[in-house]
Amino acid sequence: MANRITISGNVCKEIELRMTAGKGTPVATTSIAVNDGYRENKKTYFVNIVVWGKQAEFFANNVLKGQKVWVNGKLTIRDYEAKDGTKRYVTEVVADMFDGVEWAKNNTTTNNNN
Repeated sequence: MANRITISGNVCKEIELRMTAGKGTPVATTSIAVNDGYRENKKTYFVNIVVWGKQAEFFANNVLKGQKVWVNGKLTIRDYEAKDGTKRYVTEVVADMFDGVEWAKNNTTTNNNN
């Protein structure tokens, strides 16, 4: 399979759950801190995560800021025109599977891939 990415890290901001205009499709967004390397060579990357549909609701209701998660999905880069007329780019992982080391909010132990 071509464009696949699997990363793990800690959720570094509260998950935002909203509904799209029109159809009202749930979408959850956050970012996770992914560590790369050790000691003096250690780098941390902040990766934007997007989850759609029923999985977005599960993600938002069961994952907490600070929690370690594994995310599997596709890497996307989209662009848009900012209010000042400049072109902006956003790199994000659109997740289709995820799992947590612990499901803290509701003590959930079921897998989200249903």
